[in-house]
Amino acid sequence: MWSAVSKVKRRAFFTPRLVADFQKNSTYRRGDKLPTQPFKSIEYLGSWARREKYFDTENGHFANQGIKLFLSDEIWTFEKRDTNPKSSLAEQHVGLPNFRHFIAQHAPPNWNVSAFQDPRLQFTKAQRIQLGLGVLAEFSSAHRHYLVDNEYWVTLQFTDFDYNFATVSTTLGPGQTREHGFQKVAGFLQDHSWFFLPMSHLQSALNTYKQTFGSRAVLEKVDGNLPTDEMPLAVEPENNSVIRNPLARRVIS
Repeated sequence: MWSAVSKVKRRAFFTPRLVADFQKNSTYRRGDKLPTQPFKSIEYLGSWARREKYFDTENGHFANQGIKLFLSDEIWTFEKRDTNPKSSLAEQHVGLPNFRHFIAQHAPPNWNVSAFQDPRLQFTKAQRIQLGLGVLAEFSSAHRHYLVDNEYWVTLQFTDFDYNFATVSTTLGPGQTREHGFQKVAGFLQDHSWFFLPMSHLQSALNTYKQTFGSRAVLEKVDGNLPTDEMPLAVEPENNSVIRNPLARRVIS
């Protein structure tokens, strides 16, 4: 299975300063089922996830317990999937007011933030894809970079029209930078009719991601090759409860 990850120490994705800042400014304490105030930033959200063991700090990824951004017609939630069937924490949800605040604070400048204030959240499918791509590009960076047999992989995770999670990956050739990988992935998405997203929106999301995480991206050392038809998803529960989709794994050469 591809998910065997060597246990090597890496630079912490969430720095001690961010964690300390979260602890100082939030009324949340470990043991609370949910944060008691809206998330102030991506880092705050990540710190909360880390403190509650959603985030595997040793391996630098979400492993079998993952955070999935779930898009629907009416509500945004973060869902915790616990692979232990006996666990009473199979799902936890962060409420809609937190996400209104979160999105309003972090939407790119060219997005219409006022739309997030609508309690009905009546977004079109294209808007939800745009928003989902932007948030995932900001938040799920641990799933972006892999080091496989000395080759760097750049991946972009996004949601399709059925709100399934999909991953597109590409390898970087000699002398190429992450920028080449981003552009290659962006071009691939733009060229496929099943992904109806203007390039300007896609580029905005990629730029947001690069500005947020480009200087501290997490590299994962994967034992062996990633088969071209078996790319990783954000969550790989043992009971295979993640919705599978023919488009969920794509690799471009």
